[in-house]
Amino acid sequence: MNGLLMQLATDPTILRAFSLQREILKEFHRRAEQVLDGQCGLRPYSIADCEIKRNIFSTLFLATQQGLGLSEKDIKNCGIISQCMRAWVTGCDNILDDEFKEVIPLDLPEGGTKFQSVLMIMVADRILCDLLLESSGDGNFDLERCRNLSHKTLGVLMPSGLQEHEEEIGASEFMSPEIILKTIHRAKTGLLFEAPLAIAEWFMNGGNEQSRMARSGLHAFGLACQILDDIVDAEKDFAENRHNYVLSLAVENMSIESGRKVNRTNLSWSDFDLEPVYEKACRDSCDKFEEARIDLKKGGLRLQPESWNSLVRLIPMLLRVPEGIKNKMTEAVECITG
Repeated sequence: MNGLLMQLATDPTILRAFSLQREILKEFHRRAEQVLDGQCGLRPYSIADCEIKRNIFSTLFLATQQGLGLSEKDIKNCGIISQCMRAWVTGCDNILDDEFKEVIPLDLPEGGTKFQSVLMIMVADRILCDLLLESSGDGNFDLERCRNLSHKTLGVLMPSGLQEHEEEIGASEFMSPEIILKTIHRAKTGLLFEAPLAIAEWFMNGGNEQSRMARSGLHAFGLACQILDDIVDAEKDFAENRHNYVLSLAVENMSIESGRKVNRTNLSWSDFDLEPVYEKACRDSCDKFEEARIDLKKGGLRLQPESWNSLVRLIPMLLRVPEGIKNKMTEAVECITG
């Protein structure tokens, strides 16, 4: 992994975006401290928090925004808003999935995480509020435009949240893999990856063909990541009645072999043979990464070919895809890149 990270970090586009991300993290931390006003401590970021490994997606989003020609000030503001959205999404995921990942290093006693996630969401919300008040006060944007941006930050995340709600209710039947990508994963992940570009378009006073291609590229990138995530979460998703691309591929095979529709209620985990579908899932993920590369290039992202290949090879490692399946992904990447 370290070799891939080093390759990425030498790419001029990534280097510039990552340097900016580190500045944004520092500013976001300063604003969080200001919001907390001494009522709750705030630890410094750890070294790992500021490494590129933990900021891959944020760096990619900034690099894409830089390709659109936004001013550095606007890109920094986009970055702070993206950090706010990252805190909201992570905090909600923590509560819904009973896990804990940190975006704001709150200094609270160990052992409890639920309120920490709630406070993380609340602090990020006030950071956005402060940013909007400052923009209105210094004459950059009028009050109505700031209100519009506030509403937009909710609107771009709403489809993913609504999809989470539906999944919490539970899936009653298996959908086809194609339908899952076009509906479930589109809302859950594709539009979520588009969100930073939707905010950038607000700063541009509306999108253009270039920004639409960039959004399309990030959407495809998100779907590629979600397919890999579905490999990792297959057993968990089955137990929790959640939609999963890999499970749907397996069920599609089972339906073809049996000549009849497979009913979810009649299946147990031991009925699944996922090994035959892992290779297809890796190819499908790789195809989406290639779609992302083409569209992002049209959207203005300029990455060296070897940097893009390193990025695609790195994602399965970051998502903790099992070793044997990572090898299938590497083979799929090599089929496309040669």
